[in-house]
Amino acid sequence: MTEIRTKPLDAITWDDIVALAASGVAEDAMFEFKGLLPEKNGKDHPWYGGRDLITDSTRDELAAEVVALANAYGGRLIIGIAETQDRPRKAASLAPLPRCERFAEQFEQALRSIVDPPIGGFQIKTILDPETENTGAVIIAVPASDLAPHGIGRPPAAYVRRGTSCEAMTMRDLQSVFWDARTRQQRVREIRAEHSQEMASWPERKLSLGLIDSNGSAVHPQTRGLFLRVSAIPQQAFSISPFPFDHLRQSLRPSLSRIAPNASAPFGDGSFGSGWTRTAHGAWYTARGPGRWAVRDDGTLSLIGFKPGMPGANPDAPVNFHHPGWYAALCGQMMIAADRLRRDAGRPDVPIELDVEFIADGEVTGGNTSAYAWGGDTSGKMLPKIEIGPILLTSRASFDESYRRLESEVWHAFGLTEFASSTINFEAAFAGYRPAS
Repeated sequence: MTEIRTKPLDAITWDDIVALAASGVAEDAMFEFKGLLPEKNGKDHPWYGGRDLITDSTRDELAAEVVALANAYGGRLIIGIAETQDRPRKAASLAPLPRCERFAEQFEQALRSIVDPPIGGFQIKTILDPETENTGAVIIAVPASDLAPHGIGRPPAAYVRRGTSCEAMTMRDLQSVFWDARTRQQRVREIRAEHSQEMASWPERKLSLGLIDSNGSAVHPQTRGLFLRVSAIPQQAFSISPFPFDHLRQSLRPSLSRIAPNASAPFGDGSFGSGWTRTAHGAWYTARGPGRWAVRDDGTLSLIGFKPGMPGANPDAPVNFHHPGWYAALCGQMMIAADRLRRDAGRPDVPIELDVEFIADGEVTGGNTSAYAWGGDTSGKMLPKIEIGPILLTSRASFDESYRRLESEVWHAFGLTEFASSTINFEAAFAGYRPAS
């Protein structure tokens, strides 16, 4: 029973927990079970006596396990599965936790208060036994942290996962964890810099790029518009092999008309379709708009595009006009595509950093298209270059909040403080996707 290791938290059911308990699967460097809540001197924990109290010793022992995962490779801690006493310990039986939702809420608050520095991107999920009332299991998904090493208490005591054990960190461990975390940060920075450098070359290369607009016509070199880059970079590199070329081509990007019916698509609407070009480590696709999407086998996604400004149909409106909602919705598409890709890779717990960059080609103004059409307020002015983010994408449950923040920043980039929201139906996009088998 290994599927639960990589299955997205929102897809795990009580049947998965039951199957895991009966499987005899062994703990490893990224997988830990806990049956009864640990308590000092073998005493019965007050939680089982009906008290909503997580004792300090229990809090510290479980927090040490979480910190140890964050300081190593990441992983999952499952509370509600009794384990054997041999080494490595194995799943032995169910040990359902009463009032597990209340426990998860209290423990999450405790983690945020005693872990230093805070662990970003960890998730806590309760899985209820449908035949009982608020009894079940708690799963804590912990990514390998770019802020490691982490500790608990004052002064902080640091722990690391060594094999199947949670152990206090040595000075050598601290140095190694610090180096690994900084290496992951450096990788993300280098990829982002590479994308930004490619973006910077587009304005100068507009004549030679052979850009094609959404109508299939060549973009005149004097046409003014807006250059855009959106990047989604996982904090840990994936290794997608073999690269699911046909699956990603058909299913990676959701149809904008389905997830945001009121939004227009600046770089094509539906799934990618044909026209992909394979590369050594992924693939890229040129969409009308024009824009180029790229996917790497390390889980990185990017889009670089040029959107011509709306023509001066209204003599009172500016020529290089753009609706910021177009680009906000496009970022929503990228968020969904990035989540789909990490699920395809079996790495749903890895946080993703999404950032956006605009380069104005001439004076760019923005506002609602209705204002443009009727000569209303189109006073939003964009600076020559704008960067937004990175915004951290963790669980699917956080996507609505992340999108609202990103959307607000996109409109602010056009100098506008009030805007018409382009709501993204993330639930519809998530429900309609089937990962590559």
